[in-house]
Amino acid sequence: MPELPLDVLIHILAFLPPSPSSDASIAVFQAFSESNSLLREAASVSSLWKPHYQARYQHSDEGCEEERLERTQGDWRSLYLERRKLDCLALAILDKIVRRRNDQPKHIRSLYDMGFDVIDALTIECEQPTPRRIRDFTLWSSDACAREDEEVIAHFAITRKYWARSVTSAIHRRYALGLWDNLRRDEGDVSFETSFSALSSFLGESHLKVDNLLSDLKRACRIYLEDNKCVYDPTEPSYDLRGICKTICSFMKVEGFGPASHVNFHVMENIFPHTYLTTNKESIPISLIHIFVALARDIGIQASPIDFPGRVKAHIRSPREEEEDFYVDVFGADHKAILNLHGDIIERILQTGVSPQDLDSYILPAPPQGMLIRTSRNIITTYHNDPTAENRAMGPLYAAFSIFLLFASREHFVTQLVSHMGLTDAFTLIPDFWEPRYPIGHPIHTGFNMKYREAMKAHEATCAPCLRSAPENQHVQYPVGLVFRHKSLKYIGCIVGWDNHCKMDDNWQQSMRIQQLGRGSSQPFYTCLAMDGTERYVAEENINPVKPAAEHLVEFFNTIPSMPVYFSDIVEGDDAMPRLLYSPAMSDAFPEDAEILKRLISALKSCASL
Repeated sequence: MPELPLDVLIHILAFLPPSPSSDASIAVFQAFSESNSLLREAASVSSLWKPHYQARYQHSDEGCEEERLERTQGDWRSLYLERRKLDCLALAILDKIVRRRNDQPKHIRSLYDMGFDVIDALTIECEQPTPRRIRDFTLWSSDACAREDEEVIAHFAITRKYWARSVTSAIHRRYALGLWDNLRRDEGDVSFETSFSALSSFLGESHLKVDNLLSDLKRACRIYLEDNKCVYDPTEPSYDLRGICKTICSFMKVEGFGPASHVNFHVMENIFPHTYLTTNKESIPISLIHIFVALARDIGIQASPIDFPGRVKAHIRSPREEEEDFYVDVFGADHKAILNLHGDIIERILQTGVSPQDLDSYILPAPPQGMLIRTSRNIITTYHNDPTAENRAMGPLYAAFSIFLLFASREHFVTQLVSHMGLTDAFTLIPDFWEPRYPIGHPIHTGFNMKYREAMKAHEATCAPCLRSAPENQHVQYPVGLVFRHKSLKYIGCIVGWDNHCKMDDNWQQSMRIQQLGRGSSQPFYTCLAMDGTERYVAEENINPVKPAAEHLVEFFNTIPSMPVYFSDIVEGDDAMPRLLYSPAMSDAFPEDAEILKRLISALKSCASL
């Protein structure tokens, strides 16, 4: 069979579809490269690799990317291969985090320090499928499901996803904190739009996701304005700035944006851009103003938020000296979108009790940091008003207290902030971002340093394997992974650790009345995760083992974010009883517990399920 000409081979390779996650097309390039010289030459054409690079690598560290471009002289194939090497290194570090507790903080910090250069690889890990038994308890015993999982589900997938997501979120939060810190120090040009979009980064969402959502909206808005014959040039006689602002409000309404109902006003999804740009388009005033200002500035309108009492509005500066500035109320656009300074704004402000000498604070464009602080207050208010916010409030509250601390620098915010900070952030953001911003000895520095040391101490305490065969541990009755009902408080929990005696300090023991227990503090105590997501420390005499039901094991994964740290799946033993499969780190920490758990669950087989 005659060989095809080089240009034909290149043309064929150009049809390979780029993918942000699949390696199928790259495998073809690899096969060509390992064949004869002609195929290798075709597969080495730089331009063929460009779409594949851009599809897979949407993030990068700007400084490192510039160095790579210079080093590779812009060769897309070389760039792609360099990034894949970084991906492999990142995944190797991730594997170390998953498998051993020893050196976890060091490996977490190493992965975090690689930053945006590896975040695309980590995001792919976050999107990998998890065992269907965990996603749908009705399938946990399905043979077909088990076979499918064995074929397509990565080993310890849910635990890998947890750690990948944890480090990815820390990297995104570092981006948001850096942006807000530049705003605080008045460095760089940080706009209201950019600083507000970073709120989603604090919840682990990519800033590019919000940027792309807004970019798509801006393009659609331009088309809408052009279809409505809007003139952008202020020198044109037909230029109508108020009319353009009304048309932008109309466009937002057509796209589904509008005021949230009273029932749906205080929900967390109304506060963060990645949700109010998608699922929660009927939102609160400040969120609608964020969108309006982004759309208006995109076409050259000088729009800014104002810190108006009750309902945030937009200030519009006219490019024509003879025209007065005016205001836009997007939330109330159906009633009256355009408001004047006199007759609308001033009168409404004075009615709230604001003194005339303080008017400028409410009628002039507000700085971005003022809007961030206002949003932080909204988060606190929503937390107290939304009964469903409890289980998903940690991230938003973490964002709120971080903003308060950055822009108010009050010491008491440190305690509130670190109470919502996970171990990954303690190992990364504290030494990398928070501590360097305050001198040693400063109360804020001391507060963060204390949290860091506590996190390290807690981690080190779990590194040594707990051997129940050791003489001092032979009276420990229950293994990790056991589901129980608390004898007096009646909640359902799961054991994730144990001590051969109570290791809490005297103050804790006194407040919890430990000495009033039948066996006091010398009995084994168990670290447990309750079904409501809280961590408890429970005396052995209060543990009442129960026969686990598949749906309750699934519920643990659904309600407790840290569950994958300890367990990686739900499995069925020879006795047809469901039980939790230890994560690699859990097996490493409690190497003798799995067999005890298996025997104990078998013994519970004849009991009634939860």
